[in-house]
Amino acid sequence: EIFIEEAVEVLGELHEYLPQWQSDSDNEEALAVIRRGFHTLKGSGRLLGAEMIGEFSWKFENMLNCFIDNKISVSDSMHQALDEAISVLPQLIEQLKGNREPIENIESLMSAADAIADGRNVSAEQAEAIEEETVEAEAIEEETIEAEAIEETVESGSLDIAEDPVEGLDLNVV
Repeated sequence: EIFIEEAVEVLGELHEYLPQWQSDSDNEEALAVIRRGFHTLKGSGRLLGAEMIGEFSWKFENMLNCFIDNKISVSDSMHQALDEAISVLPQLIEQLKGNREPIENIESLMSAADAIADGRNVSAEQAEAIEEETVEAEAIEEETIEAEAIEETVESGSLDIAEDPVEGLDLNVV
């Protein structure tokens, strides 16, 4: 209950300060409030077991940390991702109350924040495509590793394959 009140308060601050920072990226006060807001949601969310809002907020805090550390520059992609994040936060807060279904684009939005933090200029849609390609590539890599392991086992002779696969089986079925 207290966390929900705090989250609503943070959301109000984000709505107030994000437009200020977007119109003047040198506004350090606005940036500090925005970053602190995501930091608060991350910490409180994780502390209370609200994993999704905690992880979601971490992605955006991390992205802003990369900007503060001069690892990345402000971009349209960053502004778009932050706008989308703030539009999704009320739904995440409602989920905590048990009033909402899972949010469809949450994973792609988190992937976009990660990509932007890595210095790539991507939208949530592009991040979703990147995420799908990564999942596909990981699946192919896993299948390849499994196939190589089987091949290695067969080649090494450590796999005991009977000459007659039926030999030794009890074929008397009752």
